[in-house]
Amino acid sequence: MNRLLLLSFCACAASVPTNDTGQHTGDSEQWVRMGPGTFTLGCTTAQEPFCEQSEEGPAHTVTLTRGFFLDKKEVTQTEFETRMATNPSENPNCSDCPVEQVRFQHAMEFANARSQSEARAECYECADSSCLPVEDFLDCEGYRLPTNAEWEYAARCGKDLLFAGSNAHFDVAWTAHSAAGRTHSVGELQPNACGLFDLSGNVWEMVHDWYNPYPSSEQTDPVGPVGGELRILRGGAWNLEPEHARVSNRWDSLEEAGNNVGFRLARSDMASD
Repeated sequence: MNRLLLLSFCACAASVPTNDTGQHTGDSEQWVRMGPGTFTLGCTTAQEPFCEQSEEGPAHTVTLTRGFFLDKKEVTQTEFETRMATNPSENPNCSDCPVEQVRFQHAMEFANARSQSEARAECYECADSSCLPVEDFLDCEGYRLPTNAEWEYAARCGKDLLFAGSNAHFDVAWTAHSAAGRTHSVGELQPNACGLFDLSGNVWEMVHDWYNPYPSSEQTDPVGPVGGELRILRGGAWNLEPEHARVSNRWDSLEEAGNNVGFRLARSDMASD
């Protein structure tokens, strides 16, 4: 049987156990607060039949010691244009669609702009067409890209599902099987159990980490290497097969803009847990 057809069939019928812990402790109209917790990052035992990328393993235990806030939805074209006075998207006539054709630098500049608007510390130092995270990045009170571990922790939300919120990609993800050749307005499909939309599908989402092979040992608050040649994208996209939208899948990518790449922002919870 074709592997893609196998994925589509099993995604509708599979029953998988809860994945470790996942704390959803509050939300607002814009964000969800994820509490500290421990989870399995990477291709879990239940998902092994569907994992095809070496970048997904080995699965290992990760502990996040601090809560964080994560946007419920991907940053839209309207939000980006309001703060940055430009809309680079290839599909510019959909104001509620995720902004795309942005690079990591643009996402970091947008994060600083949102921090400025709320009188928060900026988490990036930007100059000469480049941005670098500030020292003690996770202690910054402003907006930033989520780490790779934070992204997967939130996407799983304490479950061991193939996609963010379901074993059936049609429920939660705009992919090449459903998107009709374009991005879609954020939040149209079902959210995951934490109330987060489009973590699977629509556009790839940038995360903080540079690409590095996963370790087999346990990690605490991982942020990846300090530099590298390839970045990490998560969640798949509207023009790709559903297998790319699985929660354990990650893509190593050059820092290039694309019509299927966007982002959402996170913010560390500075209060004690």
